[in-house]
Amino acid sequence: MSTETYASILRNSYTEDDAPEHRRALIYATFVGMVESIVNDADYTAARKIAKLRNLNTARKEVLADE
Repeated sequence: MSTETYASILRNSYTEDDAPEHRRALIYATFVGMVESIVNDADYTAARKIAKLRNLNTARKEVLADE
């Protein structure tokens, strides 16, 4: 997935009504779940997993910077 797609998923893990601390917790929980999913998926090669994880981490940084 692209960085933009991952960022969209992370942004949709919370609502604007959530408190800032709660938003960050939801973003991190979603991030960790996605990392586990990528790492445990046997269909991806190591290089593909690394690329996905880099995109996901970049998206996480972008979303948290917007908070």
